[in-house]
Amino acid sequence: MKQVVVLKSRVAHRGGLERYAIAIAKSFALKEAKVTLLTTGPTIDVPLVKVISLGNHPKLNIQAISFFDKAVQKWLAANPHNIIFGLDRNSHQTHYRAGNGLHSVFLERKCTNILSKALAKINPKERLILKKEKILFRNPKLQILFTNSNMVKNELEQTYQVPSEKIQVVHNGVDFKSYVFNDDSKKESLKKLQIPSASTHLLFIGNGYKRKGLKHLLETLSLFPSWNFHLSIIGKDKNISKFQKLANFLQLSKKVTFFGHTKNLIPHYQAADCLILPSVYDPFANVTIEALSMGLFVITSQYNGGSEVITKESGEVLRQISTTSELEDALQKLQKMNFDVNNRRNIRKTIQHLDINTQLNRIVELTLNPKAS
Repeated sequence: MKQVVVLKSRVAHRGGLERYAIAIAKSFALKEAKVTLLTTGPTIDVPLVKVISLGNHPKLNIQAISFFDKAVQKWLAANPHNIIFGLDRNSHQTHYRAGNGLHSVFLERKCTNILSKALAKINPKERLILKKEKILFRNPKLQILFTNSNMVKNELEQTYQVPSEKIQVVHNGVDFKSYVFNDDSKKESLKKLQIPSASTHLLFIGNGYKRKGLKHLLETLSLFPSWNFHLSIIGKDKNISKFQKLANFLQLSKKVTFFGHTKNLIPHYQAADCLILPSVYDPFANVTIEALSMGLFVITSQYNGGSEVITKESGEVLRQISTTSELEDALQKLQKMNFDVNNRRNIRKTIQHLDINTQLNRIVELTLNPKAS
């Protein structure tokens, strides 16, 4: 029996990466591996998996980055293991899923002027993350690097000269049993959410509005004053009032609703016709595949790795987001489209090969049986 150690610094946090860590640990256990999940802070019960906390998670982020790495090294030295599967930037992994992409590339896209680039270079936290990232990707003990997009694979090859044969691309998957709709879903969800009537219902989902491209979206929508649309904005941002003021300034306040953080996204998917996410950097935005599974037409940028699963029938991929021209063209096409339930079902079919269990099993099989590649 192979002994697999899964690393995730804050598994009780229950965000997207945390849920994925739990799912991957359970998938290893179902393949009859002996699985230990190392974390910090509170533990949770995971069937067939031993969950161990290595101490309290430090409150300061810069301390937390090194704390977990050192605690893991100490635990590994005292306990037997065959495979170390990581989802954070640690130094001791044999296998790693780069769900967060490359921080170095993120900073390049985020820092668009001389001042922001200079500040990033001297920021202790940024410097430490980049140092950890370099150690991780150039670690000779790292056997397989899993990425969720070809975009990230190319970035690894170009930025850290990771050999192509070491990288396995496995796109994100979706739980089709959880993401469902029927003939009446849209009408019922619009009423439930109290969304104003409109000819086209648009949806934006993302934490960190700047990185997700909300400013670009709002500015482009303001160029269509006669279009009867409604935009629902979901997600957290510490500067949410700034974007609310921008919507007011662009005279969009009657056409836009800020819902903030929302746990249950299903009604919002059911109520919408199209998801728009002109991301600055997203290794693979999960909402892309969730929206497609709900039959939404998706407009996103090439800087979202999720764009790789979009077809001509299911969405539009923006090649540049520095001007509004491409998004304008996409929105003009959107106004002429039909969003009946049959079209939604056809869009859903385009990604039916990306079931979450299929994608998880592929990662587990490649890890336990590398010759299967």
